[in-house]
Amino acid sequence: MKKFFTFVCVFSLLHSAYASHLLGGEIRTRRLTTQGLTYEIRVLLYCDEVSGSLANDGQNSISVCVGERKQTLTATRQSRIKVTPEVSLNTYITQYTYATPNTYTVSVAIENRNGGLANFNSVNTPFYIQTTFATNLINATPVLNSVVGTQAAYSKQVFRDNVNAVDAEGDSLVYRLEVSKQSQPGTCTVKDIADYRYPNEVTREGVFQINSKTGELTWNAPVQVGNYAYAIIVEEWREGARISETQREVTLQVIDQGGDPVIIPPFEYPGNGVITSIESEPKDFLQIFPSPAQNRVKVSYSATKPVKVLFQLIDVKGKIVDEYQKPERYLTHIHEFNVGSLPQGTYLIRTIADKIVTGKFIKE
Repeated sequence: MKKFFTFVCVFSLLHSAYASHLLGGEIRTRRLTTQGLTYEIRVLLYCDEVSGSLANDGQNSISVCVGERKQTLTATRQSRIKVTPEVSLNTYITQYTYATPNTYTVSVAIENRNGGLANFNSVNTPFYIQTTFATNLINATPVLNSVVGTQAAYSKQVFRDNVNAVDAEGDSLVYRLEVSKQSQPGTCTVKDIADYRYPNEVTREGVFQINSKTGELTWNAPVQVGNYAYAIIVEEWREGARISETQREVTLQVIDQGGDPVIIPPFEYPGNGVITSIESEPKDFLQIFPSPAQNRVKVSYSATKPVKVLFQLIDVKGKIVDEYQKPERYLTHIHEFNVGSLPQGTYLIRTIADKIVTGKFIKE
């Protein structure tokens, strides 16, 4: 009986660990060939290394639905990097060649999401992420640079976060909130979580929203402590057409940190505004020249009203190589970046003023 009791306790601990290690993640895709339709599928999972390290030890591969005839592939873990002592970033990679140009949704479902969530019954609810993309053009989906699981929100304090997404081709990005989804592993069929509520729906207080242009998420303000899951969609647009949607799943912990509480605004339902096109830009204008560039590249940004500006020079991996900030408000801002020592390739210039505008240039 004692041995049986020990076995039951160990099994329970193992099950608990496997049910609580996933904090969030997303899927990136990029076309590897100019002629064929071979894509790299890169799955990024953020995992709890405190209570879920044992589960993560065993997660050396995952099953990926490629979106074509319910075909599944195995993606193997290529790296496991601790971004903090408590959170690791796990990267899984596989490749797939599509038969015909079309729009496909790649997805990953893993049994047992992190347990004890405040906004739905997460026990036995599979963790799920997906990315939808068009294969009739050469493209890589956006890179989301912020890290899931490394921030906490404070009770009755305003919480802000940003996925800091960049796009290698300089396509326009639009953001929206979405409810978390689920799918039984191996079925490649997504479905709703019946009792899901947005984080501010739990107490029906305050505002939980994302800025569609900048990607800044604001929760004003959490009231009840606990862990909450939600999804952020990053839409990628080119020449007025939506060419991809990346879903990032996030787990956010709300803790009581003390301090003076803010006044909680009336409840607003986050909703899902349907975007049918990119808004036409007003007269704001970004110029980057010359391109190709060898030693220096000049950036000029003109606005319809005096603004402060931040120019960021970003490589294709999403790393900020250099930046320049002008705190004074002017109608036109001009700055030269020294790019002589940079490797050859495509670079982005992100301009942050009263809006975010991104352009690109080629370094010879």
